[in-house]
Amino acid sequence: MGCRTRRHPDELVRVAIVDGRILIGRTAGGRGAWLCPNPQCIDSAAKRRALTRALRTQVPPEAYETLRRAVDDEPAFSSHPPFVKR
Repeated sequence: MGCRTRRHPDELVRVAIVDGRILIGRTAGGRGAWLCPNPQCIDSAAKRRALTRALRTQVPPEAYETLRRAVDDEPAFSSHPPFVKR
């Protein structure tokens, strides 16, 4: 979404917004979007407001910062692909 590159789902992070909260994970309910787990992709998505369009709801700028922190804090997200988190 941020870098617009097609990748295998095991190399991506699924983001969903449920009840105004950002959820990260393959099993998160609700409407979701897929992102590469790297800061550049997240920054690109933020600049283009890609999550707002994909999730069809207003995504505040702080949500992108939360997503960046989650990706930085989770070793599985930053490991080399393929990334699998269940």
